[in-house]
Amino acid sequence: MDFLKRHFEKLILLLLLVLFALLLLYLVNIIQSTGEVKDSDLRIPTREADYQTIAETNPKFDFKALFADGSDWAAATPRNQANAGFFSDLVTVFKIVRCPHCGKLIPDFFLNKLPCPLCKKELLKPQKPEKSAETVLQGFDSDKDGIPDAVEERYGLKIDDAADGIYDLDKDGFSNVYEHLSGTDMSKPMSHPPYYELLVLEKLQRDELDIMLRGVVANAGNQKFWYGNFYSPSRRKDNSYYIGDTLKVGSREYVLRKIEPRKKARAIGEASSVNDDTSVVVLEDRSNGDLIKLTVNEKVFAPRSKAVLMDLRDGNKTYLVDVGAEVKLGAAISGYETYRITAIDPVKMVVSGVVIDGAVKPEKRKFQVGQAPIVPEKYRVVVAPPPSAEEGMPGGANDGLPGMPPMPGRTSRIPVR
Repeated sequence: MDFLKRHFEKLILLLLLVLFALLLLYLVNIIQSTGEVKDSDLRIPTREADYQTIAETNPKFDFKALFADGSDWAAATPRNQANAGFFSDLVTVFKIVRCPHCGKLIPDFFLNKLPCPLCKKELLKPQKPEKSAETVLQGFDSDKDGIPDAVEERYGLKIDDAADGIYDLDKDGFSNVYEHLSGTDMSKPMSHPPYYELLVLEKLQRDELDIMLRGVVANAGNQKFWYGNFYSPSRRKDNSYYIGDTLKVGSREYVLRKIEPRKKARAIGEASSVNDDTSVVVLEDRSNGDLIKLTVNEKVFAPRSKAVLMDLRDGNKTYLVDVGAEVKLGAAISGYETYRITAIDPVKMVVSGVVIDGAVKPEKRKFQVGQAPIVPEKYRVVVAPPPSAEEGMPGGANDGLPGMPPMPGRTSRIPVR
């Protein structure tokens, strides 16, 4: 007993240690057993089907043949033999009309064929309604300029002058007839089609790069020691670069990836020849991965084409753009629109872009510009002729813009010079 009294704490600790060791062994056993579980052990066995499958081609499912047989369907017959020309089994959709005599709803079948089945009075086939005078006038175009007379009168244009269709009433760059066809307001400068519709692709071009290959030094051995001699025409400066070096051309950086030493024999006279250096180096654009091949003493051009876009409002104004460039069109009176060029296709000769700023409808924010203009030539703006003494003088019959009728609700005094 004395032993237990003196060492009972140690005995308790020993007991706990043994218990901990047993638990640890149990945990190790669990981990090992879970590692031995395979996918096949967890797979639920497939049970045999307790029914018989029937192919969909079985005659039991041929509904057309079943309906044609008619054994399961009662024949559809008229309830009243007097009206045998028309009957319905309540699953056939048919037109109905209201009888003008009794006001009851009856099948359209009876019109102009039989009397009303309810009041027995004669029925006539109704005639198609004629267009009203107002409807006719709304679409009537006296001068054939593409703008109906009603619209021209609303904006103060002349219904007997076809020329005012291709004038620009609000000076936004689009003709009156094109704005009418586009659904915009020809009297409000801020209401107009997108300005990219006035762009046309004039041509594609590739810029000449400010670099030229003078020659290469490629001694036998490790290519790491090969280098090329380059010349900058604008700076009139020579530089040498090894494979892997970075060289700057304009605003872009290129990495020298490859050197291919080449020689080509050229005859001099009848008995002698000389070997010209036609070596090639390959540069890689660090920004987009484009590869450029340079041949000794030959001009170098950018791998990607740039587009020359012409503004049809001003045939002398062009924009040289590449992918990622932004173009801003418009004016203070009609608002500005900014576009970003997203792609240039040299095969289809098409420039794609997206509107990034401006009051353009969501469905028209993506666009393509090609060599064929979006706005047909017959709908483009022409300069209005100078006013006559009778029409253009202040206070005269046409007190408005030169060669144009006055804008609705406005009075302008423009002196004639």
